[in-house]
Amino acid sequence: MVARRGPKLFVERLFEELKVDDDGTYIVIYSTKDHHPPSDFYRNLRRLMELAKIESPVRGALICRGYRVANIAYRLASKYCRKVVIFKVEKVS
Repeated sequence: MVARRGPKLFVERLFEELKVDDDGTYIVIYSTKDHHPPSDFYRNLRRLMELAKIESPVRGALICRGYRVANIAYRLASKYCRKVVIFKVEKVS
């Protein structure tokens, strides 16, 4: 990993701050309808995807491995987007 210069991004600070984790799968849904988040949101989102196991199958949805990552994604989206919901995925069969 290449060292970054300058101040830490929001998600990097959250990674250092949050220590709770589990092995679950979570989905974070966020809405940017009628609202275009600033470039900081996308810069932080890209960095989060580099640091953690996250998939983004469609715009506005993130599949996160572990509660820590889901919580960081939730906090990031809450900071820049209007509506954010987090779901825990459980296998039923």
